[in-house]
Amino acid sequence: METFYISHEQFWNWFDEQDRIETFEPRAQLANIRTKVQEPSKKRVKVAPPSDIDRKYVIMYGRHRPGKKNKVWEGDGYLYMSGQMAFVSNLQGRRLEEPTLLDEEDYNEVKNLGEILIGDTEVQIVEVCDSTE
Repeated sequence: METFYISHEQFWNWFDEQDRIETFEPRAQLANIRTKVQEPSKKRVKVAPPSDIDRKYVIMYGRHRPGKKNKVWEGDGYLYMSGQMAFVSNLQGRRLEEPTLLDEEDYNEVKNLGEILIGDTEVQIVEVCDSTE
């Protein structure tokens, strides 16, 4: 079989001929196929902590990266304390980590406005919020 070359325009002219279209009708075959569309999955939304909080702190948070020399802070947020239970959320109120029960050492760090690790989130406490905010 010998190789031959045709232009783009010649190809589409050949393709659009009526007798070629009648033998090649994939759209007509696909039109009769019905597919089931899956319902979108319900996404779990992390919400702000309950209303029985003792104290609220302004924080900077970032992912804990032990191999890094300098820390990278990703954003600002709030640390809510209810007894020794800690809740971390961003400024919009979206919870960043699951509520965590702090041990005595981390609890003292919170009181002294230090740094603690909650899950994979490293938290630096900036200041104590007033209860009116």
